[in-house]
Amino acid sequence: MLADLESTRKELEKEELSAPDGVAPSEVYSKLMACYLLENDLCSAKFLWKRAPASAKETDGPLGRLWSVGQKLWTKDFPATYSVLRGEWPDYLQKAVSELEGVIRERVLTLVSRAYTSITLTDLAAFAGVSADQVAAVARERGWSVDGAVVGPKPAPPVIHGATNCEKTLAVLTQYVSFLEN
Repeated sequence: MLADLESTRKELEKEELSAPDGVAPSEVYSKLMACYLLENDLCSAKFLWKRAPASAKETDGPLGRLWSVGQKLWTKDFPATYSVLRGEWPDYLQKAVSELEGVIRERVLTLVSRAYTSITLTDLAAFAGVSADQVAAVARERGWSVDGAVVGPKPAPPVIHGATNCEKTLAVLTQYVSFLEN
């Protein structure tokens, strides 16, 4: 699902918009919520929850449970997020939910590496959603130092967005200004 996430999301959005009487099947809303959560687009997930029909919003249904995951992510309650994700899911959401758990774990571990110089194994286990036995192995896989009950995360390399060439930008702005003046 991650490979073609954007196209899947767009198809589901089209399906929602073209549904007869403006109400798509609840599966569409659940899949679309999973896509938004995978993309970490919590605002779109919230708006989907608000526009979904009451019949799809059953709190024990998949859409309600996915929105519960979104709420936990919104408040950065990662241990509670993992506990909701570990429940039973319908077949059409199994793959998306397992991918979502992995994606959230990667995001959290990246945040930990940027925010902490040292963290206890129990805290890291709660953030990463793994057992206390597995957390040391997870830390070592990432090249982090493990000393007793304390982990020393390596800082993640900074994300470099496409650098803009200042001279090129200045040239474009100069062209706009000269066009407007003439």
